[in-house]
This record gives sequence, structure tokens and C-alpha cells, in this order.
Amino acid sequence: MTLEEWYEYNFLSFPSLEKIFSLNTKEDFSDFNIDFSKRDSFVLLINALPRSKSLADLYGIVIKNFENQKSYNLFPNQRTISWDITKDDKLLAVSLESNLTKVINLNNFSEVLNFPITGNVYFSPKEDILIVEGNRTINLIDLTKKETINTYWGSHPCLSNNENILAYSLGENFLAPTKEISILYRDKNLQKKIKFDTEYFLEDISFTKDDAFLILLLSGNKGYKIMIYKV
Repeated sequence: MTLEEWYEYNFLSFPSLEKIFSLNTKEDFSDFNIDFSKRDSFVLLINALPRSKSLADLYGIVIKNFENQKSYNLFPNQRTISWDITKDDKLLAVSLESNLTKVINLNNFSEVLNFPITGNVYFSPKEDILIVEGNRTINLIDLTKKETINTYWGSHPCLSNNENILAYSLGENFLAPTKEISILYRDKNLQKKIKFDTEYFLEDISFTKDDAFLILLLSGNKGYKIMIYKV
């Protein structure tokens, strides 16, 4: 609710609607974005600016544990640009403005990985690969071996559910329009391309559950277009 230009957030259990805890921008943090972990074990305050500190200070992420209601302040004085959490709430991937991507174990908040790259981060469908989409490159990082598998020139990466196929745009950068989509069959080391007759902005890209089709949501001068390709 809004009270004299400050905000209070109440976190309630469902369906009992019992109050767990609350936050407000008058006493706790003057600014932050809220997100929840996949299994609702944690609430994340992204780029949280503490009320008691100067405007130059912030936390990249503040994590509040719903079970014990403890708070964990991560990445002080660093701005978070992207994050993702595994489906079991065990790993947190964070890309920081300081040209670092880190993976944190949420069981003990220890650091699992630290790579000198930054961009949009995604866990793969099987959650054994971390994908980092930079301005012009796509990096696939093996979470078990803790090393880079491959780097590709492109943007908007999408791994199939079985992780055998990687599809991505061949636009100049992730904000630029594209005329080509690359489809890489990782298990066969085979590559195919989808070529458009005009440039489009790639709004979304995904595989069907059986990995038989690739679905593209495109936008251009004539509005939106959905294209479906058999792979």
C-alpha cells in the first residue's frame, strides 16, 4: 500500500493469509525490485538500496529466507543486471555490472563459480549448463566441470529440452533485428540456418516439449508474427 510516498510490502502464507514478515521503503530499503525463488523458499530484493546508507551504497541482491526469516546481503556496491535460480532453489546465478557472473549455493551461500563475463544468465533445461548471453556472444558453461564448453557469436539463445539443439539469433547484438536464426545440433555437430526475407526483432524463442518444433515470436513493421519450424 502507498502511504505518503513510501511503500509497505506484507508477505503472507497461503491460504491461511498469516503474516510472515513485512518490508517498507521508509525503514528498510528505499528502492528494490522483488522476485521469488522457484519453490518460494526465498524472496529476492534486487539492487536493494539500504535506507540507512548513502545513495552510493547498495546490495546487488538481498535474500530473505521464508523459513527462518534471516536476511543475506550479497554483492555490496555492485549492481545486478540479470539473475536466475534453479528449480530446486539450490543455485543462484547472478550477472553483475562489474563484468562478473557468479553462481551461489543457496544452502550455505558459498560461491560455486566466478567467471569474468557479464550478460543475461539462464540455467539450461537440465540445469547442468549456465548460459550467459552477452552483447554479442553466447557462452555455455559446464556447471560440473566449471569451464566454458563453447562460445558462439549471436544472441537470444535457446536450448532444447534434451539440450541437444541450440537455437539463436545471428543479429548484430541482442537489441538488433535479425534476418537469420542458427540451429546447431550439438550431438551431431551439424548446423542449419533459417533465413528471413526481411529483418525482424526476435521477441521470443522456444522449443515444444518434445523438441520437434521451434517457435519464434517476431516483430516488424507489420506487427507481430509467429513462425513454427520443424527441427
